[in-house]
Amino acid sequence: MALRDNWTQKQIAEACRTQQSVVSSWKSGAAQAKESQLTKLLEIYGPRLRRKTFKIYHDLILPPEGQWRLHLLKVEGDVLLSFPFRNKTFCTRCQTESPSCNCSVREKRIVATRRIVVHALGSGTFCVLSQQRMLKEKYQMQLPETNVFSTRVIGTMDNAGMLAFVDSGEWAKDEEDNTLRVTQQILLQLLIRKSLLEHGYSVENVEEYRAS
Repeated sequence: MALRDNWTQKQIAEACRTQQSVVSSWKSGAAQAKESQLTKLLEIYGPRLRRKTFKIYHDLILPPEGQWRLHLLKVEGDVLLSFPFRNKTFCTRCQTESPSCNCSVREKRIVATRRIVVHALGSGTFCVLSQQRMLKEKYQMQLPETNVFSTRVIGTMDNAGMLAFVDSGEWAKDEEDNTLRVTQQILLQLLIRKSLLEHGYSVENVEEYRAS
């Protein structure tokens, strides 16, 4: 939290009365700080730590009796990543999907039809969600305020399990265009690792160059 507020490792070390190398080991996950070391930071960030963050998602379930039922999901923790894919481009004038439109308007709007969302639940555990846009394509531009996603939980995983799931490409297995699928898979592999590192989690096979 301090790093996200633009504190330097040196400033954190001074506040915690320790060495910058120790703070670096906390950030990389090589060591864990004691509560007594974090007294100054807890004075500043304690209220934010006690305030639980969460997001509400929903899904529509069709039971055997055939009547749709709304299912709500409450997922706590910070959103580590929201990755849109299977994007489609729409014309802002005629609101049809490109390249079907014949308008000369250059302004287009890109709309994602799928998303992968990752919540950090704490203690090295993550909740991975899969989202699919509910509206048909002809309504994508006409009703943006109701352009909502149906959400399902893929599972709760640790760091290694989440990376294995991302690397497997299972989340994009229904993509028709294999080239597009591979490109999106590589992009998600990169972005999830970048997010983990930026939030202080450890990632294997990272070449590091440390400041003196």
